Amino acid sequence: MREDALEVTRSATQRRRDDIIVALGLAFVGICVATAVRANDEEDIEVMRIVAFDPGTLPDDATAFGESIDLTRYQGEHKRLEDVLAQSVGVQIRRFGGAGERAEVSIRGFSSSQVRVELDGVALNGGRSRGVDLASVPLSQLEAVEVIRGGSAVGGGNAAMGGLVRLRTRRPDFPSGEVRVQAASFGTIETSLHATRPGDRVDLGFGYSGFRTQGDYEFARIETQYADGASLTPDPASAERINNDRQRHDAHLSVGFDLGERGYLLAQQLVGYQDGGEPGLDREGESGPSAGQQLHAEQERLRTISQLRLEAVEIPGPMGTFETALAHRHETSDFRDDAPSLETRPIDDRFEDAATHWSLRPRWEWMGPYADHTLRVELEFQREAFDVTDARARDRYTTAVALRDEVSIFAGALVLSPGLRFDWNDDTGTHWLPGVGFVATPRPWLRFRGNVTRSFRNPTFEALYLPDRGFTSGNPDLDPERSDHFDLGAEFLLSRVVILRNVEVGASVFRSEIENSIVWLRVSPYKVRPENTGDARVEGFELDASFELGRFLRVFANHTELRAETRPQQTRLPGRAKRETSVRVEWRGSESWKLSGEYQRTGSIPVSNGGLYLLPARDVWNGSLALDLAMALRNIGIEPGMQRLWLNAAVDNIGNIAIRDSLSFPQPGRTVRFGVEATW
Repeated sequence: MREDALEVTRSATQRRRDDIIVALGLAFVGICVATAVRANDEEDIEVMRIVAFDPGTLPDDATAFGESIDLTRYQGEHKRLEDVLAQSVGVQIRRFGGAGERAEVSIRGFSSSQVRVELDGVALNGGRSRGVDLASVPLSQLEAVEVIRGGSAVGGGNAAMGGLVRLRTRRPDFPSGEVRVQAASFGTIETSLHATRPGDRVDLGFGYSGFRTQGDYEFARIETQYADGASLTPDPASAERINNDRQRHDAHLSVGFDLGERGYLLAQQLVGYQDGGEPGLDREGESGPSAGQQLHAEQERLRTISQLRLEAVEIPGPMGTFETALAHRHETSDFRDDAPSLETRPIDDRFEDAATHWSLRPRWEWMGPYADHTLRVELEFQREAFDVTDARARDRYTTAVALRDEVSIFAGALVLSPGLRFDWNDDTGTHWLPGVGFVATPRPWLRFRGNVTRSFRNPTFEALYLPDRGFTSGNPDLDPERSDHFDLGAEFLLSRVVILRNVEVGASVFRSEIENSIVWLRVSPYKVRPENTGDARVEGFELDASFELGRFLRVFANHTELRAETRPQQTRLPGRAKRETSVRVEWRGSESWKLSGEYQRTGSIPVSNGGLYLLPARDVWNGSLALDLAMALRNIGIEPGMQRLWLNAAVDNIGNIAIRDSLSFPQPGRTVRFGVEATW
């Protein structure tokens, strides 16, 4: 056993280094504030006419409850995908550690494995993964992020019980270019580069993202509370996250061909590689400096996605088009541990997870005497394959047909959206998934909507057949999950309310009845595995609002109240916070600087089934200050030759509080980040 792996106290040299980083950060913040204040002083005073009530118009969106996230809001802040999604109402992010470590999405109380995540239309939910690792998708490569809350099986199929997250990489038919560099605490470095160059008939796009971190941070251990009132105080009281170094490299290439009236042909290749230690759980009952962490466990992953998609092909008839795509996703994972704590022999597992998918999506629009229709049809064929060391290779086939119609009545004041999906799988048989939704817009500034849908999810290969890794294992006795989902809500937009502008407010209630719920449980201090927890009910309500105050201040806020319980026992499902509140405030000046602050309140999170073991509630504050040198130079008459040149300094977890998340994985305390972002 290496002596350096057992050294868990932070050295004086490292502390001095952190002090220097903080000092530099404060100096940078001071420079940015001074420049920003000066630029703000030079602004002309805006004469504003105060209007007590001015109705606006809601954007035309007839989908289910969802949000297309404005990524420009986060320019210059070096956010990660999980950070951006965490700002959305109804969304909770479950983290397995700090930067670069696994992060998963939960929507409306559904686990990450019950939320489908798509990248350019290709599902990242593999036959192996229990949930998509958001940290494996660099935000710098994306141009669009969409979240759909609630049952989405008609459009998403398997694994869309809780909703959909749709991600789209930067298309090559729009010119762009960007370079990002960021340095942060714990020896973290991130870089990214992307460029797109459209041509007369051929468009090109490419990008690269790199990440590396030492990842060793000090964390407070927790006191174990037992049902009989007894407690166990850990020794030592704090420890260092060891064996936590990791690196990641991601690249993508896209080539587009303009075929004129025959459509647009897009070829894509994405490659992602990760390598790093897997320290696992902090075992509360373990004494010693390692705190029971895995000292030698390592994991290496490689994911490739190849896709050929033909878009916008016209169909003879009433305004018809179709697109078709052929995609192949392949993932390889190697897990090694030469000295596992709970095994008598070394572990060396290799996973192969692949899926080949073909889809055809025609669409027709026509105007009738009493209603307008938008008819969408989707045909899908998929083969999944899974192979793991010392186990039998497995595969399964899926065929699906989905039909959806949007019926617009009374000039769009009422839209009805009935749909039906037929899904056949050679493993679990046939599933019929009906759904219906409505959108009523009695006023241009007021909208009501609701949905009733049915969903299902097959157990993943990993959940069924994962070999025992010491702290995780599979369960071959799992049954498929099913759910019936209902939601109802309203939203309105007012252009002005007294001194507030662009006021948007939304509220919704939801309920889902789940059969055979599958949850990854901490079944002992040393083991996590999936279990059918029986029937469950997930219900709650969501509130979200945003407004502008004057020209410079914007506020975004949302709150989710959630009750996720087993039935009929009414015990809490693990991994879901009972409530979560998120607030973001942006102060912009002259478009050349912005100051943002974020607050997130997360309620207690049960770790064990039944809620006997709870992670405490927490309040987290983040702050960021960014200065756009390119815009500042333009303000004084100098053309810098690029659109934006952001300098950024940020502090995450300002209060330096001890955070536990997911299955009690520790997270870092205060983190300082510096970055540069150039676009042209």
